[in-house]
Amino acid sequence: MIKDKGQFLAKAKALLVQNIQNRTIFTRGDLSRFLSLDPKIQESLDHLVTLQTLTEQRYIDWFEEPDRGGFIPRAPANLNSVWDIASTPPAGFTPDRQIYPIAGSQQVFACPVCSGSGRLTVACYSCGGSGRRVCSRCSGAGIEICRDCNGSGARTGFNNRLESCTWCKGSGRKICYSCDGKGGEVCNTCNGTGRVIKTCSKCAGVGRLIRYQAVVCVFNPHEFNEVVSQWSLPLKEIKAAEASNTWQTELNPSSQSVFSQFNAQVQSAINSLVSQASGLEVGDTRLVRTQLTVKAVPVANLSFRLHGVSGDAWFLGKNFQRVYLPKVPFTFETWLKLKDWFSVGLTILSLIGFSGFALIVRQNLYESATMVWLLIFCCAVWVVSGLVLIVRRLIAGLALFAVTISILVALITHQR
Repeated sequence: MIKDKGQFLAKAKALLVQNIQNRTIFTRGDLSRFLSLDPKIQESLDHLVTLQTLTEQRYIDWFEEPDRGGFIPRAPANLNSVWDIASTPPAGFTPDRQIYPIAGSQQVFACPVCSGSGRLTVACYSCGGSGRRVCSRCSGAGIEICRDCNGSGARTGFNNRLESCTWCKGSGRKICYSCDGKGGEVCNTCNGTGRVIKTCSKCAGVGRLIRYQAVVCVFNPHEFNEVVSQWSLPLKEIKAAEASNTWQTELNPSSQSVFSQFNAQVQSAINSLVSQASGLEVGDTRLVRTQLTVKAVPVANLSFRLHGVSGDAWFLGKNFQRVYLPKVPFTFETWLKLKDWFSVGLTILSLIGFSGFALIVRQNLYESATMVWLLIFCCAVWVVSGLVLIVRRLIAGLALFAVTISILVALITHQR
């Protein structure tokens, strides 16, 4: 637990400042000055009780697959129960599915989709069965723009005089040489037949299927968690925190054994999880493996004040490195919303200033002294609001300046 109270408070304040800074507009300096901690520290040792189980469910089902001659019976024909065969559970708590074909149940027959040939004749996917496809050069029009005159029908001849294009005879269009004006061409995928041969996906080209019965063994992992805490802290926070001690053991879920070194609340949580795990054994489902883990997590609670608003924070883990601040107080959330609206307002103000500035430049309205001052004012509004936006929202401010400067350069270049 906490050995040096002063050192802990200093570290707690630094962690809390960082957490609040990431969620509000307060700077690190402001938070360091205005954030005050209550010196009263409440400590507790919370526990996370985790029960991992691996269940196995068995049933008999029919399977159908290409007959490649690899059928190997793994279960006897005279099964009295699906549990008469020995399966191999996966290591740890990982899902798995194992199939044990039953001897004498196999039936080999010709594939009904391809009639045993292993091949199918289908419409060509390239031309849709027509045998022809649209010319890629003229898009089916049969004509194309004359490249010699670029579609104008005239070209520069002797002494820079315009004369009728000899290639298209002044029409600006000429017959597509790729399809000879037909707008289409023979599909090279099916050679104009409109049909192609492909391997049958049902039998994978073998032409035969085998149907058989098998015992299916499905392994599913399950995890049950319960937090024993006086603070009602979320499960994900306790899970992520570093434990000061961890106890782990294999457990028989049907028994009511508990760890005697734990208090009554932890023992009650263990018994509750064991009871839940026992409920998984329904029908043809059995428990294969069960592991109990108890994780002890030190927790310290602190109260703080910031600008007259109070809040609570929790510090979790062996070295209290994890901060849990469930909700920044309302005043802080309001500051966060104001920051976003402030950025939007600055963007709008900057765009208005730039629009006025660009309008005056474009229309040459800065000949009088009044318009010159208005030009300076619009430019100042644009620059100042943009710079403030850069400070508050760097990427948004830089993007705004990049766009507006590009437009301004284009306008000035056009004026010249």
